[in-house]
Amino acid sequence: RIRTLQGIDLEHAELIDMICRNIRENPGRKFRIPQLAAKASMCVDHFIRVFKRHKGMTPGEYIVDSRVEAACGLLQSSTHNISRISELLGYPSVYAFSKQFKDRTGKAPTQYRGRKSNVAQD
Repeated sequence: RIRTLQGIDLEHAELIDMICRNIRENPGRKFRIPQLAAKASMCVDHFIRVFKRHKGMTPGEYIVDSRVEAACGLLQSSTHNISRISELLGYPSVYAFSKQFKDRTGKAPTQYRGRKSNVAQD
């Protein structure tokens, strides 16, 4: 087996990259770690270990980061309200979305959206 610089099999690295692409392209989809592990033909614990070694974060953290990144794009380029954006990204509530967004960016979604108009005025 060919190993990557992170010490994981190239085949596993490619499977994880494919899973990550799917997560980034579908941030609103409900991803479950056991199903992702099954797609990579690994048990859950091994999948999480290999994923973290390859990507530097757990699959759950990657999913949240992908959703927040998508939210940033929607907040800057759409007129959807915060509630609709949270729905589009698969959050169970606006509160859950706002909390994760603020934890990752340091700003509430409304503050982040307001930043765009403030930048244009500077």
